[in-house]
Amino acid sequence: MKSRRPVRYPWSMMAMVVGTLLAMAPLAFPQGSPPGHVILPPAVAGTPLSFQVHAQAAYFAAYGDMVESTAVARKINAEAAALELQQSIEAVKVYFERHKLNQEGRKLELDPQEREKRCQDRIRRSITEQYQAILERGGLTRPVNWLLHELAGPTLAYQYLPGGQTLTDSKLDQKLSPDELKLIRLTDGGGKIKTLVVSAGEGKVLEARWPFVLQAPEFKELREQFEKARHQIIDDARDHGEISYENAKSLRESVIALMVGLEEVYPEKVRPATTDEFVLYITSKRFLQRLRGSVDRAISTANMSVFAEGLQFKGDSLVALMQHMYALGLEFAPPEPGGEGVYKMLFEKMRDLYAQIGSTKPEPVIPKP
Repeated sequence: MKSRRPVRYPWSMMAMVVGTLLAMAPLAFPQGSPPGHVILPPAVAGTPLSFQVHAQAAYFAAYGDMVESTAVARKINAEAAALELQQSIEAVKVYFERHKLNQEGRKLELDPQEREKRCQDRIRRSITEQYQAILERGGLTRPVNWLLHELAGPTLAYQYLPGGQTLTDSKLDQKLSPDELKLIRLTDGGGKIKTLVVSAGEGKVLEARWPFVLQAPEFKELREQFEKARHQIIDDARDHGEISYENAKSLRESVIALMVGLEEVYPEKVRPATTDEFVLYITSKRFLQRLRGSVDRAISTANMSVFAEGLQFKGDSLVALMQHMYALGLEFAPPEPGGEGVYKMLFEKMRDLYAQIGSTKPEPVIPKP
């Protein structure tokens, strides 16, 4: 009996058939068209060898589709990545271009001189045309200081009119009572906190009008220490023309002792107990913070004349007060509690004066008889 030899695969024949089938795909689908596929007719009849060739042809056709699809996918992914990179680059360019345009626009729109001019015009309109709203809002310190600077030039110019005429005590001037002058506070404008503040009618430096809490008996000794140190530096400035290190240190330590004492009377666990207690505490704390700033300013100042009540105003009229402030470089400080009404009066009188002479050339003024 003859042994059956296995049928060997005719690789040359199969390669020729598969190559012919694969070569037909690009002819059916030119470049730029969707990828084509090799379509093999079904094997319904044949020999074992033909069925084997058909199966191998189907395998290679599927493998070719897979290779082609992988290449197409890689190409699409590469194009997508390139577009994303280009988009990110364009986004950065657009960001800096917008920033540049914004800066150029702001330079044109917010020119410092133009901005200041608009600000001054806005303040001027609010004072001359909308002053009722200013009175309702309160916070008159800034408006009266603006009027002070605006009126400084015209009021000074009136002092040089021919014939010896002055604006002081004229029909445009307004009298100020001693009680009103006590409630008008002046400052040298040393800074937001470190300023010397005095009463216009008294001119006493570092005079402490103690708030309600600090008037309590437990603060009596601390208050006396501060007053004693205050008198010592005033004596130093008046008698020796300078403040000694020891007295300056004693004054600063007296203020710090008051701040420590306040924290001991109102510890953190007690402050939120009631609204009234917290208001009393925070009012006293802010007073001591301002007082400490004034002490630092007084110690560092080189103008010893302020300790000899050199800032005191000794006149009795609004124009004389403005001239006094202009000569010493003073401004209005915020009012103390109870002085808001006097500042409303100041604002109204200064606004009336500004309406008369603020934007006009000085003309001869007839003094009051």
